[in-house]
Amino acid sequence: EKGELFDVVKGKRWFMSKHTVYKSWLDSLLRSDGMVDTFRLFHPNADGRYTCFNQYTNRRYENEGSRIDYILVDSSLSQHAVTRGGLSVGDPAAGAADDEGEGFENTFEAAARAATFSGAYAPAPFTGSGMSTNPVPRSALLSQFTSGSGSIVYTPPTFSDHLGVSCDFLLPSLPPAVAGSAEHSGQRKEKGADKETRACQPHKAQRSLASFFGAAGAGKLPSGGRKNP
Repeated sequence: EKGELFDVVKGKRWFMSKHTVYKSWLDSLLRSDGMVDTFRLFHPNADGRYTCFNQYTNRRYENEGSRIDYILVDSSLSQHAVTRGGLSVGDPAAGAADDEGEGFENTFEAAARAATFSGAYAPAPFTGSGMSTNPVPRSALLSQFTSGSGSIVYTPPTFSDHLGVSCDFLLPSLPPAVAGSAEHSGQRKEKGADKETRACQPHKAQRSLASFFGAAGAGKLPSGGRKNP
């Protein structure tokens, strides 16, 4: 139903078996933790907007899927969420979406156009030959970078069976005198150096890719190799 956190295509067996448990958990998360679904915050009436499709049965081309990718924020942070642009309605050059009337982007038809970029994406044949290798129109590839904030990022099915989601936040900035003060700078360093913060950032302990291509130390030979002339 419109407005629910977990949008499910009713009557489809491959989603109906477990979705109730997931939906209940997500709904309770919103209620108990005061979280906000940023997509519904900006698009409460959007119909048929899904982020995951069963590509094995080409359900994307029927716009049958589920919305299981979210940006959830607490209510205080949601006040700083901003929207720009609108929902994708597919290839602007392929249809007269602007002439469909106000609110067209909230319709199931608009969502179906967006899912296939107005038919530009070809479904995979059921012969086992894999997904189509036909070139994706450049306009379709570029459309992902013009997706509105608080929206769904429609990428080609060859990228993934999932779509991305986005949301921008406009946070208040500190006055220059405060942001540049020694006290504020010291606080930032202290917060980044404490044990708890380091424990939440294990990726910082990983070696960079460039470190694997560094020159060997002077006078050392590669293992099993010989000195280059």
